Amino acid sequence: MPSTLLAKNQLRLLRFMNQWFALQNITVEDELALLPDLQWLYLECTKNAPKDFRFMRAVCKFISTAKINIVMAELFQPKSGFYQVPSQLDEIVSVQTK
Repeated sequence: MPSTLLAKNQLRLLRFMNQWFALQNITVEDELALLPDLQWLYLECTKNAPKDFRFMRAVCKFISTAKINIVMAELFQPKSGFYQVPSQLDEIVSVQTK
């Protein structure tokens, strides 16, 4: 296991992205499995990440190139006019009613 915080964070990010990319469809179980790493990215890395850890660029690039749920993409990389598209609103409603 790497000894520096930067190396540990990069390894964790790589494992998370590999796990996420391997999913064909994201089920509730998959979301629960990904949740700890998503919380780590959002809560810990935005506050305490080493200066050299460029996680946000990596995550945004991954989200923009991967075929994932548009609701998750909007959470990580908001776009102007997202809520004006009826099909995208339908996606949000379907996520909220699950």
